[in-house]
Amino acid sequence: MITKEYAKGLTEVMLILDNTETEYIDKIPEKIRKSFAENADKDYIPNFDPKVTIKEMNLLQETKDILSVIYLNYWAESQEEKEQFYEILNQNQKKLDEEKREKYHPDKIFDHQPEIVKNATDECISSEPVRQEEYLTVYPENIFHKFILKVKEWIRKFKK
Repeated sequence: MITKEYAKGLTEVMLILDNTETEYIDKIPEKIRKSFAENADKDYIPNFDPKVTIKEMNLLQETKDILSVIYLNYWAESQEEKEQFYEILNQNQKKLDEEKREKYHPDKIFDHQPEIVKNATDECISSEPVRQEEYLTVYPENIFHKFILKVKEWIRKFKK
């Protein structure tokens, strides 16, 4: 099943292909192009300007992904082009991983807390100690529960 975002991406891809030279369109199999047309979101109207380059467009991530696959499978003419493209993809992934590592580093994760959280933490630290009874609710065991625990204990003893 195709998601709504993927269908929107296909709509954007169809618009891009409509404004692409026939030389490149002919490299994509007819079956694939029909599939794009059938699964595209008919209600979605993307903000598309043919005068702007693809890099400058505000495309959905799904559109970028689909165009990447089209490039690798149909438009890249040599193995060298494909390898260069894979290298670019790997570099982008490394940058993304590094940004995530920096953002979610365990030593720095609490450095960017909002002021409210910092104040609340300071108040909790400076206030008097909280008694454990205030947070822990202890329920008395009923007879049935005690009986089940005893049976489990006997079973463990007999298994040894």
